[in-house]
Amino acid sequence: MELLNTERPSRTFRKRLSQRQAWYPYELRYEEYTKRMEDGISISFDDSPNSKFYRSGSTVKGTVKLQYQGFSSISIGLICESSARRDYSYEIWHRLLDLDMSIDKSALPDPDYTIPFSFVIPDHHEACSHEVDDAQTRHLHSYLPPTITGLNRDSKRAMLPEGVRIDYTIIVTLWWNTYKHREIERPIHVLPRFVEHPFPAIPNGIQTFKMRATQQLKSGFFLGSTGQITLSVDPPKTLALAVGGGSLPPIDITGLLNLEFLKGKPVLPQSYTFSAKLESQTWSQPVPMQQLPHIQEAKNCHSVSEVLARNTEMSLFWERSVSEVTNTAASPSAKGFSAQIKASIPAFSKPERVFLPTFYSCLIARTYLLHFTIIIASVPLRLVLPLQLSVENEESIGQCESSGTEVSRSDTL
Repeated sequence: MELLNTERPSRTFRKRLSQRQAWYPYELRYEEYTKRMEDGISISFDDSPNSKFYRSGSTVKGTVKLQYQGFSSISIGLICESSARRDYSYEIWHRLLDLDMSIDKSALPDPDYTIPFSFVIPDHHEACSHEVDDAQTRHLHSYLPPTITGLNRDSKRAMLPEGVRIDYTIIVTLWWNTYKHREIERPIHVLPRFVEHPFPAIPNGIQTFKMRATQQLKSGFFLGSTGQITLSVDPPKTLALAVGGGSLPPIDITGLLNLEFLKGKPVLPQSYTFSAKLESQTWSQPVPMQQLPHIQEAKNCHSVSEVLARNTEMSLFWERSVSEVTNTAASPSAKGFSAQIKASIPAFSKPERVFLPTFYSCLIARTYLLHFTIIIASVPLRLVLPLQLSVENEESIGQCESSGTEVSRSDTL
């Protein structure tokens, strides 16, 4: 019989010894201590957790087998914890999810015990109770974050700093009254459903994004002419990653070039080149974030960049335009031209890289910036665009089963 489980949200942020400094009896090595604590307990899963991600709504099922008598009660739990280490001794941790099945020994048969467990991965948690500056931050913090390591994905491949962890774990604890007598834990990998959100308004004075760039016509191509050229683009659409995150889909950039000549004969370039670079930003703090990190310019940002395109040439087709600027009394003879920009950044993959979806948690967040530069007649125009990465949902990949989503070898993390 499958037993019901209940959620016990933790609302505190705590300090503890980091994993390498955690206490155990000095006469035992850590591995020996762990083996002793796990003696007589085993966990088996109905589906192998080492080859798949559990998604929102997925059911984690399995069995606990005991061959041990010295306990008064047993608890089986599914927990999610995030932690950020600031030195080699201590880390700040926060328990986001705590689903628990507590069973009294009197409810179990003798002498060996086989106990089924079943947990459903939720969308939300209730552990974000700290102060925030706006409702959107609270809303985003309430969604469960993904597992950020595991399934052949290490911190370097996932572009993570050392000491940052988000772990989902099945834990079985044997109690003797209130004393923890035996404990075993096994990790699982969770990739919650992605929720797209509108990009927030940026307060004045913060230069996080740059959606528009203007330069004066100073290159030799425009010799004898004065004026300016302006590039403005729309934010790229959210990209849907494959479940494994091993490759980045193509990115389409659309925008508008405006070329204004104040003096001299108009000369129109027939092509431009573009380059693109993706910047991964991992934010981590020992105190909970009160705003979205790229809005408040939070510290402790680990940044890694990858070049997606370099000096790709594209053609230009100009049209005569009449703007409010060209019709002013100050520049009655100004001549304006406009051209559509449609740049397609190709798909990107690299064995040393794997991409996490965008997420915001209380202590840890992952965001992305797309640095997009075009050069037209030796005039550079540089933009910094927000980019969200999501994950393919089960419907789009034809997998809606409650057991989770398999990760193929070709897209393994």
